[in-house]
Amino acid sequence: MKEKEWFEKWFGTNYCQLLYQCRNEHEANLFTKNIVNLLNPNISAKILDVACGNGRHAEALSQYGYDLIGIDIQTECISSALPLQKEGLSFYQHDMRRLFRINYFDIVLSLFTSFGYFDRVESEIKAAYSLSANIKKEGFLVFDFLNAIKIRNSLIESEEKQIENVHFKIQRSISNGRIIKQILINDQGLMKQFEERVWLYEMKDIIALFEPFGLKMVYTFGDYYLQDFHPLQSDRLIAVFVKK
Repeated sequence: MKEKEWFEKWFGTNYCQLLYQCRNEHEANLFTKNIVNLLNPNISAKILDVACGNGRHAEALSQYGYDLIGIDIQTECISSALPLQKEGLSFYQHDMRRLFRINYFDIVLSLFTSFGYFDRVESEIKAAYSLSANIKKEGFLVFDFLNAIKIRNSLIESEEKQIENVHFKIQRSISNGRIIKQILINDQGLMKQFEERVWLYEMKDIIALFEPFGLKMVYTFGDYYLQDFHPLQSDRLIAVFVKK
C-alpha cells in the first residue's frame, strides 16, 4: 500500500483543527463577503472550493445563493463537511491533481494555502492545470497563499502553544525552496508528530504556474480585508486571475 502523503496524515485530524481553530467562521464570512463584493458574481454562478477542508468557506458563500461544490482529497475533511450539505451545496472527495468538471465553474477558490503541497514539480503543474481547466472562459481563480517573502525575512524557527490540554511544539525551517514545519504534540503524555511542507512560491512563481493555462492575474491583495499587497509586510498573497 502506498504511504500516505503528509497532508493526508495531518489535515482532518483533531490536532490540526485545534491548532488552526483561529481560522473560524468569522474569518470565512469576512473573506467570502469581500470576494463577493469584488467579483459580483451572477446569482446563478457556479463556484468550486478546491481543498475545501471542513467546508467553512463553501458554506459561507452558499448563503448568497450560489451553486457551491467543495472537493478535498482527505476523507476526514469531507466527512466533517457533509453535514453542511443542502440544496446548492455539495462536497466530494477528489484529488486536485485530477480534472473535476472542465470549463464549468465561474469561480474556483484555492484558499488558506491549499496549494504547494506536492513533492514533485510535475504534480504541482498538474494541479495548476486542473484548477485552471475547471474554470469557464472569463471566470475567476481566487488563489490565497502565504507571503513567501515575509516568511523568508522573518521566519519564527521555534514556537510552543498550549491549547486546551494539548501542547504543541513547532519547529520551522526553509530547505530546497520549501518551508518545513515539524509539529510535535504532547496530548497529556500521548506523543504524536506531524509535518507540513509547502513550496515558497512568490508572485512571479504563481504567475508562471497559471499563465500557460490561460489565466491572467488581475488583482493582488495582502489580507482578507483585501488591502494592498506589500511584499515585506503582508501576511497573505491573494491573487485573483481571470481566464482568457
